[in-house]
Amino acid sequence: MRKLANQAFHGDSLKVSLFLCNAMIPAMVASVEAMLHRWRDAKEIDAYREFKVLTSEVISRTAFGSSYVEGKNVFDMLMKLGLIVNRNNFKVSSIPWLKGVNRKLWRTSDDIESDKLQQAIREAIINLIRKREGRDSDYYGSDFLGSLLNAFHDSDLSRKVTIDDVIDECKSFYVGGHETITSSLTWTVFLLAIHTDWQDKARKEVIELLDQQNPPTLDGVSRLKIVSMQISD
Repeated sequence: MRKLANQAFHGDSLKVSLFLCNAMIPAMVASVEAMLHRWRDAKEIDAYREFKVLTSEVISRTAFGSSYVEGKNVFDMLMKLGLIVNRNNFKVSSIPWLKGVNRKLWRTSDDIESDKLQQAIREAIINLIRKREGRDSDYYGSDFLGSLLNAFHDSDLSRKVTIDDVIDECKSFYVGGHETITSSLTWTVFLLAIHTDWQDKARKEVIELLDQQNPPTLDGVSRLKIVSMQISD
């Protein structure tokens, strides 16, 4: 994904990193605030489930900006597709050299559902693309989709990407790392709940460095040494 993203940002990997960070920080703040609002009256929560929702919302906001509700729908369909793929990994019909033959002989309910989801995902992303292209200006937005569309419409053929590239990148942006991030957040919070002294240290560092920043800046977040260490460990 990063290779094509670099292409969309005219080969400047620094621009890619800065974009992802600067776009994600406001998205994270908005999504965390919504999550904390849901927790106000909760006595007990399922941390893994909550962080799974949080991660999907952050990715949706970063990838599609103001269209994140439609983006969330794409994400939900990708998750359903992933479940189907996972439960069919060890079936005979999933063996590469038999797959084509078997699908001609019979189609399971999962095969049919998988095809429907893939088509629906493609159509949903294309609809988002058409909405952006239907704007009066040539500005397609500063989110991930907008940046890819700028590359799609680039007059320089060396930087131009295809519509299939745009669709594949949107899908990869969602799927890549979602499960890992969700698990890491859940495990980190679990450990902090046990080791309350480190929880206090992390809270103190955040207040000292970010209390006056709304929203936090990339520079401010990069100076969170204790928090970074806790997440890395």
